[in-house]
Amino acid sequence: MVRSLIHPALDTLAPFVRAFSGSAEDLLRELLSRHYAQVVRKKRARAILRLLIAESGKFPQLSDIFHREIIEPGVTALRLVLEKGEASGEFRKTKTRAFPQIMIAPGVLAALWMLILGERYRLDLKAYMSAHMDFVFNALRKNTVGGRLAVPSSEGREARRDARATSGSRGEHS
Repeated sequence: MVRSLIHPALDTLAPFVRAFSGSAEDLLRELLSRHYAQVVRKKRARAILRLLIAESGKFPQLSDIFHREIIEPGVTALRLVLEKGEASGEFRKTKTRAFPQIMIAPGVLAALWMLILGERYRLDLKAYMSAHMDFVFNALRKNTVGGRLAVPSSEGREARRDARATSGSRGEHS
């Protein structure tokens, strides 16, 4: 039963990711939007999540199916998007590629919020999803200034810290 409910959503994922001709950011934005449309906003998908939480301890085969049918393909797709973005120069290299599920975690939290808090404490999903997108893309985008990465190096951070400590010890203020 669980397989028949969750499998259709991912049948088209791998072909979609492989065939996508746009930017890595557009692809990731589309995947995150699909997650909200197919999981967070759908009662049936949230019911499966509730079932997994309640019963996977008693029936580990449920978590095996969920991992094989949902988690593995999803993580693989997210990792491919990160690789595409790094290769094209859109995304900087981060440790996120080792744990791409981090990018989807706010969406999972939204689904749990709706399961647990439901109508009593409504979540503005449109605003939440927008904040989720900002969070993900601000973490991944390669910020450049004059063609150079605008992320301060450790030496730069140390020099600024030392300068602040030195000026502070003399009672100077800028």
